Amino acid sequence: MLWRNPWPGGHWSDDQHATAQMLHGMADWVEGAGPQPYPLREALEDAAVGFAVERSAAEDRPVEITDQPWW
Repeated sequence: MLWRNPWPGGHWSDDQHATAQMLHGMADWVEGAGPQPYPLREALEDAAVGFAVERSAAEDRPVEITDQPWW
């Protein structure tokens, strides 16, 4: 599947695109015009995996992710 920028002309980072997409999807969901957006728990889990990959590369060793809350 090919991703197309729904906001052409802007020079945004990946994070800015993701945030805009999430806010747009949430607005549609609140108005009853779309499905529930990406659940926050899944987003946090994905972010934890990304941070673990970066930490593992920086420290040149395996790292673990636990099921414990991050807060």
